[in-house]
Amino acid sequence: MAQSGGERGALRVLALLAIVGVAAFLLLLAALHFLRPDVNPVVEPMSNYAVGPYAFLFTVADIGYGLAALALTLGLYLVCGAK
Repeated sequence: MAQSGGERGALRVLALLAIVGVAAFLLLLAALHFLRPDVNPVVEPMSNYAVGPYAFLFTVADIGYGLAALALTLGLYLVCGAK
């Protein structure tokens, strides 16, 4: 499937946004494991990080993960979508 230069550029931006969003989510979640040692990630739900002094980090991680999912969905639609 032939793509124009502008469409390839948009796909690269969307791919980069998806990768950065997932990486930011994972890094922030790893940081929360160290910042909140009172939360046991094995037996407690991950949403317990949304309560407490570092709740904003979990909110930022969730927003980044959501944006990454949207970017990936849009990129896949542009590549494989309706013709």
